[in-house]
Amino acid sequence: MALHTTNDHRAGPTLPASTAGFSFNTDAEAKVEFALLASSLGYWWWAVAGDGFNLKKWLIQRFPLSPNVFSAQQRSELGILGDDLRVELEMHYVYLEMHYVYKDNRGRIGNWHLPSCAGHVRAIDDALTRMRPSLTSGMMADIRSFNASFSTSGAAGDGVDEG
Repeated sequence: MALHTTNDHRAGPTLPASTAGFSFNTDAEAKVEFALLASSLGYWWWAVAGDGFNLKKWLIQRFPLSPNVFSAQQRSELGILGDDLRVELEMHYVYLEMHYVYKDNRGRIGNWHLPSCAGHVRAIDDALTRMRPSLTSGMMADIRSFNASFSTSGAAGDGVDEG
């Protein structure tokens, strides 16, 4: 897969956000973490606890829903859902050049556009509500409503160019 063209605020080349990453002990662990962070709860956490732009290691470590609260079978299901989402994002980029957005805040930084994969995110949300009864459908609907207003308010990265 070709790297997306990105640059820093001085127009120098930089890595796109999709190439900078985090290390996990196993692929399975990474897929579960991706599913959790790509969920509506994950987006909400990034918006309210983070800066609405960067994904820092501490933000992942302090995510209010630890992978350890899930059974091995539940982690497996979340891992499959996370991997399905990853495949969807990559497939649409390769064939249709969709699901990728640029932010022109301090240079042209590219990243995946999760709202365009709402069906996959909803499947993760539904699995979380089924696995953790304290996460009700109403609560997740409220979180999705917040996320929709946050992502369109300009607070989540001014200057988005979805080209």
